[in-house]
Amino acid sequence: MQKLSFPDIEYKEDPKRRNDLAKEPKIKTLLDDLGIDIKDVDRLSLLEDYLLNNRKCDGCKGLNECRQEVKGQRIAISYDGVIFDELEYCPYYRKALDENSYLSNLVYSDIPQRLSRLTLDDLKAEMHSLDSKDDRLRLFVLLSKIAGGESSKGLYIYGSFGVGKTYMCIAFMNTILKNGKRGAFVKVNDFINRMRKLIVTDDQEYEDILDAIKNVPYLILDDIGSETISAYSRDDLLFNILDYRMERDLLCLFTSNLGIDDLEKMLTYDKNNNAESLKAKRLMERIKYLAYPFHLSGENRRFK
Repeated sequence: MQKLSFPDIEYKEDPKRRNDLAKEPKIKTLLDDLGIDIKDVDRLSLLEDYLLNNRKCDGCKGLNECRQEVKGQRIAISYDGVIFDELEYCPYYRKALDENSYLSNLVYSDIPQRLSRLTLDDLKAEMHSLDSKDDRLRLFVLLSKIAGGESSKGLYIYGSFGVGKTYMCIAFMNTILKNGKRGAFVKVNDFINRMRKLIVTDDQEYEDILDAIKNVPYLILDDIGSETISAYSRDDLLFNILDYRMERDLLCLFTSNLGIDDLEKMLTYDKNNNAESLKAKRLMERIKYLAYPFHLSGENRRFK
């Protein structure tokens, strides 16, 4: 923790001030824990600051109620021959850190905050209510097998808007992260736009991200086919990543509104309507090698 600095000021003895502090339950507990007597404390202002600051935590039931200036942090007092103050994380903040430690396994993330804890386990109750032929249940079973190491080939999941493609892939990604595996969740269009800027502004960050995406054990390319096709996006970026991963049999999942054949047609033409069928086929060959096609049917669930 960061040790707080304070001015080197001598305080005059004030018996009433000292006695009043000694009667405070928080101060009494603190001094007992430190194994010192209040008469040995020469910087009463530190105890006063501690008392006022920690009173803000009284009655708190979680981080969403935190009244501290820095959320989840409060003043603590330590003693190693002299008394000093420092910042500490409160129990709620430490619990949140433990619960979110799996996020360190995520090397690149376009997962929205509201879905950052969604796992396949969270979907089990819904899955149990579905007919055995329901596409969502079939996809859930396949994703669970991949997460459990029973299948080493990915899926190209396609279907209409809002049927749950991205939702279920996020649940899969968070599941493998919590199992201690590294992954990346990439929204293709946003990723391409970011990388196009970085190649001009920060070539080192560009190379670091590209290397991470190429080598991460589990990669999800979300909404492929939504991007504007260019020689850069198709040939320099996506082909580079997928060719590298194909050579090393690194697992990929894809989501798209387009079926395999429609995606190939879309990849064939750039924004100027120039046809590059061979380059499109080369990229599609990598996608087909890395993933089985899976059509997810159903109604738009996005607004339910």
